[in-house]
Amino acid sequence: MVNIPPVESSRVGMGVDCPDDRGREPLRVDTRNRTERMEKRMPKIKTHRGAAKRLSATGTGKIKRNKAFKQHILTKKSQKRKRNMRHSGLVAAVDVAAVRKMLPYM
Repeated sequence: MVNIPPVESSRVGMGVDCPDDRGREPLRVDTRNRTERMEKRMPKIKTHRGAAKRLSATGTGKIKRNKAFKQHILTKKSQKRKRNMRHSGLVAAVDVAAVRKMLPYM
């Protein structure tokens, strides 16, 4: 058994004063509160959840959407019209900027 002499320091167990510490520096604890730490970061942008559920991106970066008017009152609509509503469409060019703002991480 090795006899270790007592340490005459107020920092027992930290830094180079402790014989068991193998010469390592003491851990530095961030004393700033959470608000001060968060001020350095850029804020996150929230995704519009309704738009995220309805829109998706194509492989080329265009924004895909489903066609409207396919939920109810279908008896007066022709078969061809209902069949064409099954396919997805693309968001119009004038609306792309607004959609990109709602979906910043798409």
